[in-house]
Amino acid sequence: LHPSIKKKPHIINHNKSEYTDGFEEWWNLYPRKAGSKRKAFILYQRIIDKEIDGLKLFELTVRYKQSVYNTHFKYIPHPQTWLNGRRWETIDEEREQSVKTNLNQLVG
Repeated sequence: LHPSIKKKPHIINHNKSEYTDGFEEWWNLYPRKAGSKRKAFILYQRIIDKEIDGLKLFELTVRYKQSVYNTHFKYIPHPQTWLNGRRWETIDEEREQSVKTNLNQLVG
């Protein structure tokens, strides 16, 4: 090799996950696996540190997943979009809105 070129060893650590257990559980729960998992993890960490408890976010995600059960995947936002848009704050409002819509459809 030329003296100006330094050879760097290619090291990969397969034993350590770069994601926390809490995030992995949340990621596996979220109804759509699309977009950047790494970006979602960064947002998740920021939110858990400053905005909301991890268990509360998990609970709200469960409720969100139930609310979009029969929704086509293309209408479910990517995980990082959901986190960045703080959509966990409107879970109850979305549920109320869907109930009102369903009652209106029944009436006619």
